[in-house]
Amino acid sequence: MPKHVKSNETIAQLRREQELILDAVGEGIYHLDLNGNFVFVNPKGAELVGRSPDELVGKPAHETIHHKHSDGREYSPAECPILRTIREGAQCRITNDVFWRKDGTPFRVKYVSAPIRDQQGAVLGAIVVFDDVSKEIAAETRIKLQAEQYRLLFDTNPNPMWVFDTGSSKILAANQAAIAQYGYSREEFLTLTIKDLRPAQDVPELLKARAISSPMPMSHYSGQFRHKKKDGSLMVVDVYSSPLLWDGVAARMVTGIDVTERKRSHELLQEQARMLDQSHDAIIVRDFKDRRIVFWNRGAERLYGWSAEEAIGREIGLILADPDEISSISETLLEKGEYRGVVKEITKDGRTLFVEVWTTLIKNDDGSPRSALSINNDITEQKKLEMQLLRTQRLDSIGTLASGVAHDLNNVLTPIIMCSQIVRTAKTEEHRDQAVSMIEESARRGAGIVKQVLTFARGVEGERVPIKPSHLIDEMIDIAKKTFPKTIEISSRYPDDLWTIKADPTQLHQVLMNLCVNARDAMPNGGALVIWAENLNVDESYAAMAGDAKPGAYVGFRVSDTGIGMPPAVLEKIFDPFFTTKDLGKGTGLGLSTALGIVKSHGGFVSVYSEVGKGTTFKLCLPADATEGTTGSPVTSAENLQGNGELILVVDDEESILRVTKMILETRNYRVVAAHDGPEAVAIFARELNSVAVVLTDMSLPFMDGLSLIRSLKKLKPAMRFVASTGQSRHAHEEELRRLGVDLLLTKPYDTQKLLETLRCALTR
Repeated sequence: MPKHVKSNETIAQLRREQELILDAVGEGIYHLDLNGNFVFVNPKGAELVGRSPDELVGKPAHETIHHKHSDGREYSPAECPILRTIREGAQCRITNDVFWRKDGTPFRVKYVSAPIRDQQGAVLGAIVVFDDVSKEIAAETRIKLQAEQYRLLFDTNPNPMWVFDTGSSKILAANQAAIAQYGYSREEFLTLTIKDLRPAQDVPELLKARAISSPMPMSHYSGQFRHKKKDGSLMVVDVYSSPLLWDGVAARMVTGIDVTERKRSHELLQEQARMLDQSHDAIIVRDFKDRRIVFWNRGAERLYGWSAEEAIGREIGLILADPDEISSISETLLEKGEYRGVVKEITKDGRTLFVEVWTTLIKNDDGSPRSALSINNDITEQKKLEMQLLRTQRLDSIGTLASGVAHDLNNVLTPIIMCSQIVRTAKTEEHRDQAVSMIEESARRGAGIVKQVLTFARGVEGERVPIKPSHLIDEMIDIAKKTFPKTIEISSRYPDDLWTIKADPTQLHQVLMNLCVNARDAMPNGGALVIWAENLNVDESYAAMAGDAKPGAYVGFRVSDTGIGMPPAVLEKIFDPFFTTKDLGKGTGLGLSTALGIVKSHGGFVSVYSEVGKGTTFKLCLPADATEGTTGSPVTSAENLQGNGELILVVDDEESILRVTKMILETRNYRVVAAHDGPEAVAIFARELNSVAVVLTDMSLPFMDGLSLIRSLKKLKPAMRFVASTGQSRHAHEEELRRLGVDLLLTKPYDTQKLLETLRCALTR
């Protein structure tokens, strides 16, 4: 084989090997001729511009992939570094340029452009080696942007910040907040080290800590230290430190927040809390909205038996005997900002306490309620002593009480006895009806006397219903005109639109009757008695002058006379129990004290004005009904409260009551079986087990009381319905009956209407 043929084959073999090598390279490689046209393109170079090698070979490189800047401006051939390599024969290294893909999208590249020369050194073209660096450049751009933002946040951060070199402790940067806090200029701050920020006596501790931890660990750190300002004043600073590189230097960034005032306030609060903890009184703070306890001092622990750990986080109902009390207290707090009163509370071991409570409302800056602070003082023993004293006073006044009540009851019994004889001997129906009316009126007066004694002794509270005051006044005027001496002129005055009140009509009748009787006794030689009524809006000023009054809508009653009047010394005592100006045997001294108690229990208040020789005016105000304009549900006529043949078991040891009740029920289409005591009632009930619809039983029975009877009958028939009756206060049996599921209680004396209504209620449940 000729030598030149063998040389050509060798060259071709070498060229093929070179192309294989270039094809395997991970970078793009272009071979351009002297005119800048593609001669060779490796696969990676074609891939990066989104074309095949065949699409590029023979095409001008500049116009194909390098004709525009990244912003779209034309890239002239004179500017093209690759063409300049060919023109000038100089190698060119570019780190950030733009190539364009076939789809028209640009990408960032770095490349090296080197000239190709022949043996004589003439430029034949160029070799371009390039790579896609879009991601790297984008990342660098993001890093630069983040660094700029980081610097901006550092400079504008409202918290004092500075950076120091971990090696030399020299401060490298400080933001405006740090400059303002420490009092240095920026130039002065940058001449300091972190030792200069500490007081001299704290520097040894700092050096010791840095020696132990040097070089400083690349971790976050926080602590509280004393720092020194330029003027030498000291402050307490919360320090937060993080490692970072600052301009290539290992450093730490520090945030230093002045907490001097906060620490001083915290120490003051701790001192106050210790003082509150040492207080003998129970001091409790609760959240106003969810009522949960947030502070509980040792006084509260001693008083209630609950530890602070047990009490904090629980509702205040933990200690209140009446959970509804908290709603009433909250309303008062919202209205007045504070509450003072005596409430019943319970201890951990179940004991009941009488506690004097002074609660103050604590508000947020916007005026909304935040919490309630209570100072509680145990007055249980004081209450017991008061009750013992009251019992002693009552025992001392038994003689006066018995004498007065006996006198009044004798006045009641006399017409009853006399009229009973008239009923038997009356020759005309008119006389008989008059006698029966007087018997009924006297019986009601007697019931009123008993109720008056019970009201004073036990605080009887009857059913409260909407009442038109005008009806009550008209009734009182009618009674007074019939019974008072003709020398007394009796009248009333009230507007037609008088508001409604919600009250116990029997108790209000008693109050007005007592005031009218006192007025009568004050006018032995005659005079004028007037009962007034008016709508009254009580404002803050009026309430402040009236003492016990609260702002709101009231109906005001006035009972005025032109009698002898009272001197100031007597006027001061008229509401004291058992105080009376009447002769022995003519009064109990309970009337006005009872009247005052009744009015207060209705949420009202009383005032009195009197002048000797000119007369007396009592004024009592009762809250108007919130549903003013209504008079309650219409009362069903007794004539329409008929039974349907139901069998009623009536149990009472009073023969007259038993007979009257039986007679009334039988005339209203009920069937009745009667029993005089508990054992008899059990025997009848067992016999009539499936027929008895309701049991009406007295609570005071011989051999077996009412409670025992109800328990026995419920064992025989658990679903049995009961109505209890009593001549004592409702409260004497109410709790026990509620436990037995009996909630219908008749207080003696009761009239036909009340009996039939209660029985109807029992049957329809």
